[in-house]
Amino acid sequence: HAMAVLASSAGSVLLTAGIFLAVGRQPSGAALVAMLVVAWYSVLLAVGILSRVREIEKDPDYRGRTMADIFNSGANRALRPAMFSVGAVVAGGLALAAAGNSAPLLDLGLVLCVGAAAALFSVLTVAGATLVGLKRQ
Repeated sequence: HAMAVLASSAGSVLLTAGIFLAVGRQPSGAALVAMLVVAWYSVLLAVGILSRVREIEKDPDYRGRTMADIFNSGANRALRPAMFSVGAVVAGGLALAAAGNSAPLLDLGLVLCVGAAAALFSVLTVAGATLVGLKRQ
């Protein structure tokens, strides 16, 4: 599961950085700090969701099921709390971006908003694919 967490975190940071640069923002200290927060948040989100997957893996009712089925069941069970968490981070990022008349606050808010959504997307896609791929080997 550790490889899935690392792959997911790397995916969320790369996606966030790509979107940040694509909208024309220049790298800054605030953006770098926010990227570190996104990496940390992505790891926490991935660990939370993958812990549900691990619980389901041990459940005797799921014996004989594919890892894709097990991941989908675990992700579905953990999705509601994850969505609330992502919503809170996005709201905080939007508040920072809206309240700030300075570029650092705008950068911080933008990276947090995009990064929280990218973290959830990355956990559900990259971590799932990594986990399924590793189990097939």
